[in-house]
Amino acid sequence: MSERITEFVRWYGYGGLIPFVGLTALTAASVTLPFSLQPVDLFLYWSAIILSFMAAIIWGLALFVSGIKEKPALTVAVALTILGWVALLLPTTVSLLLLIAAFAGLWRFEQTHAFKQVYSCEYRRLRSQLTAVVILCHLIILVIA
Repeated sequence: MSERITEFVRWYGYGGLIPFVGLTALTAASVTLPFSLQPVDLFLYWSAIILSFMAAIIWGLALFVSGIKEKPALTVAVALTILGWVALLLPTTVSLLLLIAAFAGLWRFEQTHAFKQVYSCEYRRLRSQLTAVVILCHLIILVIA
């Protein structure tokens, strides 16, 4: 795939980082939000949602793009969604470690399978940048929480 990604895709991709970065900053500042909400909890919810969203992309590609092995891709998509949900049930430190592993595993899966042929070089670069920031935010919260 040699198509370039649009500015629209780029804006949405980077826009998805706003809650990660913002909630990391609020956690670092020890801010308590209205209704006694803790930024770290909202961070974990956002993380699980985005992980499930990314898993859904794998699911869709596995069903509709030839060359992607359906069984491993669907298994990874379901496993990532379940991991995201389970992470919300665990203590914060364990949740952060599980989500780091899940995002890293997702990135690795996309780099080593047929997705490499489906995703443009530019999109793979964008995904690498986004994943790096997401994992960095998790690591920062892991250290300060």
